[in-house]
Amino acid sequence: MTIYEEQIFSQAKQVFGKEHQIIVAIEELSELQKELTKFLRGQENYKGISEEIADAEIVIDQLKLIFGNQKQVDEYRQFKVDRLLKKIIGEQKK
Repeated sequence: MTIYEEQIFSQAKQVFGKEHQIIVAIEELSELQKELTKFLRGQENYKGISEEIADAEIVIDQLKLIFGNQKQVDEYRQFKVDRLLKKIIGEQKK
């Protein structure tokens, strides 16, 4: 997230409140889920999926600011990426 985005997301938290932003996050993540489900049902809406991914990334960045846990998120992310790599290597050996 850029400094510009961080400033805007912080203002959103101040103006709308963190509870409201958490609700928005839930809604946006649900909309991404809906678009992905449509894709699996044969509706290849790449534009809609791209839009919802962008929304999801924005609200996830806002959640990091709301909960103030960027460092912990980064640590979990690295652990899980490493774990995924081990799974991939394990599958390739089969």
